[in-house]
Amino acid sequence: MTLAALTAATAALQEAADAYNGKIPAIDAKVTAAQATYSALAEDLQGVVRREMYFTCTINPDEAAPTEVDGGTFASIADAVAKISSGGFAILELLVDKTYEIDNAIPLFEGSVLIRRKSGQAGNDPVVQFNSYTANAAGTDYNYCYGITPTGMVDVRFDSVTLAFQGKIDPAADWGYPQAAIRFTHTGLQSLGLEDCTVIGDVGLSLMNCNAGATVRLGLFNSTLDGGVIGVANAALGVALISTKAVTLSNGSTLTDGGVIGTNILQS
Repeated sequence: MTLAALTAATAALQEAADAYNGKIPAIDAKVTAAQATYSALAEDLQGVVRREMYFTCTINPDEAAPTEVDGGTFASIADAVAKISSGGFAILELLVDKTYEIDNAIPLFEGSVLIRRKSGQAGNDPVVQFNSYTANAAGTDYNYCYGITPTGMVDVRFDSVTLAFQGKIDPAADWGYPQAAIRFTHTGLQSLGLEDCTVIGDVGLSLMNCNAGATVRLGLFNSTLDGGVIGVANAALGVALISTKAVTLSNGSTLTDGGVIGTNILQS
């Protein structure tokens, strides 16, 4: 190797060393930040786990920048439910005099949720409205409604809320497969409880339905079903457990559709 080549190689090595040394402060800063993050998690491990498994929030569709953290705000019921971990539980508080539209299917995976009126507010109970849509099946148009779509064992409760089904989008079309606020899951267990609630919906709509070996539990306390809506539809296709106290059935509403008490229905 000539002297010139050796000099060039030495210069290149020095340049590479300088470049590496120049990056060391940035690397050290990242390592320090990562260590601080890890230390914070380690010191609050119980808190981290608790927040992953349980949180409370307020649903405010008018919030410009929802925080989406425990004790904070979410823009919609769907956004908050999406944050529930498998096996977790969340309390969603709704503001008075507001209507919360369910305009997409809301998946709930092995979780529990309580949706209630926010305490300490004067005004009318919040309304959760299950919107409808139309779709074609085998050449025929049908009306359908959006709702909560569970997987596995789920528990949903409403407290001091009005549940309203939007009704048919196409008045000339029938409802598709019995539409429900809480859909069934194959061979699963779904639980729904209502306290101090009013449910308003047309004939052909229901709070829950049975199918594919599903077991559903419906609990109603001091609540009203109005307009023809059914508590549990297609009870003959699964097992329904229904417990009630101080329940009013108005304008054609019924607790069940199909099934036989003592065979696949246990009802108080």
